[in-house]
Amino acid sequence: MKKGEREKETLSILQIQRTVDLATAYLLFINQITISSTVISSGGFRVTVGGPITGTGRLVSKSGSAVENLVIRGISVTIGLLLLVNQINVQGAFIGPGRFTINITGPIFGIPRNEPNLNVVKRFKALRAILKKQFKHHPRVWERIERGVQNGFQ
Repeated sequence: MKKGEREKETLSILQIQRTVDLATAYLLFINQITISSTVISSGGFRVTVGGPITGTGRLVSKSGSAVENLVIRGISVTIGLLLLVNQINVQGAFIGPGRFTINITGPIFGIPRNEPNLNVVKRFKALRAILKKQFKHHPRVWERIERGVQNGFQ
């Protein structure tokens, strides 16, 4: 792959990641998702967010305290602001039966930022070759997959 092509693909991945960050910030601002947990790991921590649209409940005070709900709301808005100014980023999702939560972290939480890895495309193509060889599928399935890879899954 030529350097110009590599830079173009890296930029495309970064744009997708940024769009996911901004969409998550928007959902936090309009209270569709809230902080649901904090995951502490070696050297840093991550926060997970979720709500009814991700199949989980929105975090609210068990006692119904307005102050506690305001603190929860403040944390969610702060996470949204940090996403908006690109200090933290969506790193992935925890997927469970019928639900998922969004995993957010970044350098200010002690976890390095995710960088685009173009080797994933090579690994995907290698996996596709193995699957094509081992399993006989309808040719149109592979045509659709290949079109998706060539178009960046747009």
